[in-house]
Amino acid sequence: MTTVTTATTPPGTPRRRAHGMGSLKEVSPGHWKLRVRDPVTNCQVYKTVTAMGSREANRALADFDAEVRAGTFKPARIKKAEAKALAQVPEAPAERTLGQLLDEWLVHRQSLGLSPTTLRGYQRMAMRIQADPVACKTLSALEPFDLDALYGRLTAEGKGPSTVKHHHGVVSSALGQARKWRWVHENVAELASLPKVPKPDIRPPSIEHLGALVAAISARSPDLGSLTLFAFLTGCRRGELCGLRWEDVDWDAHNLRVARSVWELGGKTGLKTTKSDRVRTIPLDDLAMTLLHTRWDRAIERAMHARIPLPVDPELEGALSLPSSWYIWSSRVSGESWRTPGSVSRGFARACKELDAVALKGAMDQKFNYRFYDLRHMCATQMVAMGVDVVTGSARLGHSVPSTFTNMYAHGVSQAAKQAADGLGKLARVALPQAASNS
Repeated sequence: MTTVTTATTPPGTPRRRAHGMGSLKEVSPGHWKLRVRDPVTNCQVYKTVTAMGSREANRALADFDAEVRAGTFKPARIKKAEAKALAQVPEAPAERTLGQLLDEWLVHRQSLGLSPTTLRGYQRMAMRIQADPVACKTLSALEPFDLDALYGRLTAEGKGPSTVKHHHGVVSSALGQARKWRWVHENVAELASLPKVPKPDIRPPSIEHLGALVAAISARSPDLGSLTLFAFLTGCRRGELCGLRWEDVDWDAHNLRVARSVWELGGKTGLKTTKSDRVRTIPLDDLAMTLLHTRWDRAIERAMHARIPLPVDPELEGALSLPSSWYIWSSRVSGESWRTPGSVSRGFARACKELDAVALKGAMDQKFNYRFYDLRHMCATQMVAMGVDVVTGSARLGHSVPSTFTNMYAHGVSQAAKQAADGLGKLARVALPQAASNS
């Protein structure tokens, strides 16, 4: 009898394949380490598999070799890194709804440092939009028709064209940001249709009414009366006036630096930049400088009466001075805190109500239905009537672009242009009497 002895290969012995087919090695029972050469990089590529016997391991090696040659093989570390990155990616942008986008947009806008009052306005409009059925639309399915329907529903609820336009601005800004984030390919709000917004009927106070208002307010608060007149002379916004400090006044050059504004919301106040985020310098006339000098003297007198220590100005021969950080129109004796914008509006509204009652009795020919902001309109219209150019007027008022000045006060510009034409005609008649008589 012939005995056939079969040699077994102990674990750890490499299995040789034909040239170019790679090799395999059983590193432990049932676990095989495969090795093939990448024809592109000419580097060795390894892979560990589980196989029951060499036959199954050889099949795994052949599959591994084919995978490497086809360029579809990815090492385990790369697959792990891709899986980790994929887990950190948020849901697909196309699955986000308009309501979810508005939430993300509000967080982004808040991170930009917007004033609380501006942010609160955005939040109110966003909440109204999120309560509408259009908020459930995914960004990929949102169409201009959906936004037109939203604006139609807002109009049916009694919202005016201007309010609808403000809501459209929120939607458009949110979708514009989504495009920057590459969540959408286009801003469909740009294709939506908006109701026509009529131009505002701006009716600022007349010079006579301004005098009556300043007198009525000064009877209660001389400081607030001076502030009212100063608002007309400078054209500053209410918050900007409250944020003025003595360091902002250039007494020699007769200039005023407008660098900050006071916001008020829910009983809280704070400082922010101006509406255009720019610091501007405006010249002051003699009347405005007189108001500041009077306010300065009164502030020093009150501080001394309250026994508040004041610094001494060596340039004024040792005279007392006010700290540069004190607020000009502060309602406090120390001047360390700013006057609230709401108190300014309340004092102005009280005077308008009193004068309106006088007008109803026939003592005046026009009602005093004004807002404090109308003093800014009055400043602008008077500048137009005096022929001040658009760039100069816009810079004084702190507009972001000069076109704002033109768009808001176009009626005043056209009236000034007509006055200019009449004036030129009169000059021509004086200079050329013969030509005027022949025409």
